Amino acid sequence: RGYGYRMCEKLTAFIILYLIYRRQMYLVLFAVDTKVLPVARDLCTQWRLHTGTSLLSQIFTLAEQSLVVSIDHALEEMEQVSGKCDGEEKFHPMSVDDEQELWSKYWTSCITFELMFICILVLPQISFVVVHTLFPDDSAERLLDADEEQEQEIVTLQRKQAETEDKVKQQAETLEKLTEELKQLQQSAGVR
Repeated sequence: RGYGYRMCEKLTAFIILYLIYRRQMYLVLFAVDTKVLPVARDLCTQWRLHTGTSLLSQIFTLAEQSLVVSIDHALEEMEQVSGKCDGEEKFHPMSVDDEQELWSKYWTSCITFELMFICILVLPQISFVVVHTLFPDDSAERLLDADEEQEQEIVTLQRKQAETEDKVKQQAETLEKLTEELKQLQQSAGVR
């Protein structure tokens, strides 16, 4: 892999990390706004998937049946709270519309969070790529060259080890043959 590929890989990883943190921020804001814990929403979602008839529900039920642990006790507990899941809309999972509504209510917190995490996670990676693209530095190339040299040295050492093992096997076979010939000569000399 080349140097550019590694930079794109790093940048993509940091963007994904930023998106995960962003989603978590909205989950917390949604919990604060609706006064319903995310775990309650998750239980209701699990209950809906368990009792539903959609394809996703069938896949979920199949996945539950393939678990090594028994979930019967958890299902019994979910049945006790399932009445709240069916009727009330406040236990629905967060949607994109909810995120937009949270953005309009808590826009200062959202902007602060987004700017802060973009500055911490994404901006340094983008600036690193831009600086090294505009002002190429030999240090990155040297590091890449050193990595390639080490890989070549490892391959060479593995090849030499295989050759040495082959030579040792050949010498062992030759020694075995010579030992056998010596025994035959000793037997023939002892017979005379």
